[in-house]
Amino acid sequence: MTTKRREAKADAQTQQVKNELREFIYLDEVSVTSLLSSRDGAIPHEFTDNNGSAYKGEVNGQAEAGFAPFKARLGSRFESSRSSNAQVVSKATVQALVKRLWDLEKNDMSLRANLPITSRPSRNDALRILAHERDPAEKYWIVPATDLDRGQLAEIEVELDTDAIFQLSNILATLKELADENAELRAQFGSAEVLDGLISINNLIEKMMVNLIPLKCRVVDYVAVQTEHGLKIIHRSVHDDLEAGSGYPAQPIYLVGDTQRDLYWKDIRRILFTQSRYRVLCRLNGRGISATWNPLKLGDSLNRIDPSLSQKIAEFGSVAVGAFSGTSSTGSKTDELRTAALTTYGELIAEELALAFSSDDTIALSVLAVENQHAFRSAGSASSAFKPIREHVEKLADRFLSSEVHAQLRQTACHRNGLEIDGTAVNPVSNILSAPQERVAENLIDAEIIAIYW
Repeated sequence: MTTKRREAKADAQTQQVKNELREFIYLDEVSVTSLLSSRDGAIPHEFTDNNGSAYKGEVNGQAEAGFAPFKARLGSRFESSRSSNAQVVSKATVQALVKRLWDLEKNDMSLRANLPITSRPSRNDALRILAHERDPAEKYWIVPATDLDRGQLAEIEVELDTDAIFQLSNILATLKELADENAELRAQFGSAEVLDGLISINNLIEKMMVNLIPLKCRVVDYVAVQTEHGLKIIHRSVHDDLEAGSGYPAQPIYLVGDTQRDLYWKDIRRILFTQSRYRVLCRLNGRGISATWNPLKLGDSLNRIDPSLSQKIAEFGSVAVGAFSGTSSTGSKTDELRTAALTTYGELIAEELALAFSSDDTIALSVLAVENQHAFRSAGSASSAFKPIREHVEKLADRFLSSEVHAQLRQTACHRNGLEIDGTAVNPVSNILSAPQERVAENLIDAEIIAIYW
């Protein structure tokens, strides 16, 4: 194929991409207008198309009169014209402005979706560029991570998804609504204090997200590879052409950024939790690839109190989702602690009264503790849970202790088993937040989301 024909085919494919249909699910009109104004100056509000036509007609007539040798020629001429003009005025919508912005910036973007396959480098060219050279002719196909710079536009195809902290927040908000409507359903979630603790944390998370929805989307078209010359972003189709043993294993890339809840054009529950593929037009927030990202925009304020607090809450999403998915087992564990505390309480009374338990007495105490642990769920009901234990042991010893001693023994039994005096676990949510997490290095493209479409 000649160079001329190849360029003509590429132009035809480019024209096809430029005119393709787009359905928007998210659009930031302020960003589009600002970017287009900086590039193009005046923003068109209307487009005018003129359609005119004209008609012109002419009739001539001639005759001769006189006698020889004198003659005269007589003539007449009639001319008419008619013209019409139609003017069509079209309003410039924000979608039209996005297309205008895309057309202006398509050749200057840092990354592009739906590239024409005719310009894809061969396997040998790709290996050469990855190993040694930096070839500007392979723009968009192999991009050094350092070439990504703040302010550049990019069009990236992704699997649309949200950050784990938003997923958790959405789940907890939904469960809270259901639990408030149905007390029996609330009991099915397990330990009430764990649910209440998570909801309290969720209230803080919602305030820190300031009505933003943080996205964390896996990039579809590009992967990252580590080379001797640093990290490079390579188109997936080019990487697929490389052999498995080429020494360039693919690393996933994620696009992260915040979106405003009220700028979505469709119900977020229909689009944000299906991991469907969409294209994202975005503006890069930093240089190169990032390893970390904080989805909580007010995290800097918390960092003044505790430098690690905002990061802990950001990591809380993935941790708490796993913990909350096993809420029933968490509730069972707390019930076991309550049973153990009641048993310990009986044993402490026996020690104070110098009473030696037989094997039958030990079994009876354990059964009694299991039967009464369900009442040990609040400070008000705790006394009714401890009372049968006290009466059972004192009856066996035929002696009694003062109320002050019993109060001290109850507190000791609770603390030995990791419970507060009201039967709740000691800082259950704080324990989750404090759990050490093994951080996995990720390749993140931090960007400002302008539009999402397909």
